[in-house]
Formats: sequence, C-alpha cells, structure tokens
Amino acid sequence: MKPVVAMILPPREGFAPGATGAVGLLVHRLASRPGAFAPVVVGMKQGAPFADVAFRAATPSWQPARLARRYAGGVARVLRALRPALIEVHNRPDVALFLAGHFPRTPVCLFLHNDPQGMRRARGAAERAALLARLARVVTVSDYLRGRLLEGVAAPARAPVVLPNCLDLLQIPPSPDPRDKLILFAGRVVSDKGADSFVAACARALPALPGWRAEMIGADRFGPDSPETP
Repeated sequence: MKPVVAMILPPREGFAPGATGAVGLLVHRLASRPGAFAPVVVGMKQGAPFADVAFRAATPSWQPARLARRYAGGVARVLRALRPALIEVHNRPDVALFLAGHFPRTPVCLFLHNDPQGMRRARGAAERAALLARLARVVTVSDYLRGRLLEGVAAPARAPVVLPNCLDLLQIPPSPDPRDKLILFAGRVVSDKGADSFVAACARALPALPGWRAEMIGADRFGPDSPETP
C-alpha cells in the first residue's frame, strides 16, 4: 500500500465542483495526480465533494474556542484513523502548529498561499522563526511570500522552500479568435488580491486604449453568503 499524505484545507475552504476557492482547486489538482503517495484531502463537511479524490470530513469539536482551534481538533480525530506518513496544512499556521504538537512523530508541512504576516501565529518575526523551527518544512508559492515569511528572521532553523502553483494546460480551453478588447480581473475583490490596484491601473491605461474596456468578476469571498466588498 502507498503511504498516505493528508492534505488539510483551511477551515472554510470549499472542496466541491462549482464551490471551491483557489486553495481548494490547487489541492484537488495535486491530489488527483498519480504518484508514490495516496493523498487524502481533509476539510469541513461538503455537500458533494470532488468524487475523483479521497476526502474525509472533519467535524469541529464543541469546546468553546475559535473555529480554527475546534476545526484542528476535528482534523486530529480524522488523522488518528488515517495514520498518515505526511501532513500538509494549507494556509493556516495555527492549525499546522496544533497538529505538529499532537503528532510529534509525523512530519507536518505548511503551505503558504498568502502573506503570512496577516495570519495568526505568524504575524511577528519571533512567531515566524518559531514556525520554521517547529514544522518539518514551510513552503511558499512565490519568492515574494518567502521574503515576507523571512522578514526579521535572521537565521531560520529550516529554510523555507518556494513551490509555485501548478496548472494543467490541457484543461485550459482554446482561446477565441478574435479576442475581445477586454482587460479582465477574476478573483476575490479584496485589496490584498490587487483589486484596488487593478482599478487604479485601468483608470490610467484605458484613456489611451480606444475600444478597450475593463471588467471585474468576483466577490469578497466564494459562496452565497459573501459580504459586499467595502
């Protein structure tokens, strides 16, 4: 049997067709590829999760605590039954540290898809240094995020690794011919995703581009309960 790799989603991340964010899509893409390990995705209960990869639902514990802490407790219960050879935690330093404490003999890796300085247990340089020392490895999806992780950390115990997001080019539909004169933003309409920079850039560029237009597709977050973007 292949050794199991547990891929832990952020607590609110969707993992179903038509209801998945960027992290969930990447995890699905990675988990659906054959390899030396048997990937099992762990996340919150989904209505109809992707059928082509193994998925286990983690039920948050009932103790009075933050959702991330209760979710981590539910994930730990799933992992005790799975007995994985490797635990991959995506975008949640606090969950990664919790699991590293509960599974000291299993390597726990953290994959960062966003700026760690805005995340719980990684905001300060001392916290990030402790994170790098405690976990088996921290992986960032860009060199920029690696720099943000190391900012103020003079001598990391374990150097973080950059692993850019992958993309299956065969799944991209052919480009229409001819293309529309359209500058399109598709994603979360929040400042840390560059939505405000996109608007400012288009305001400067469009007056010099006759016939072109700009459009934005997205919301504050994915799902029917997304709030209005401020």
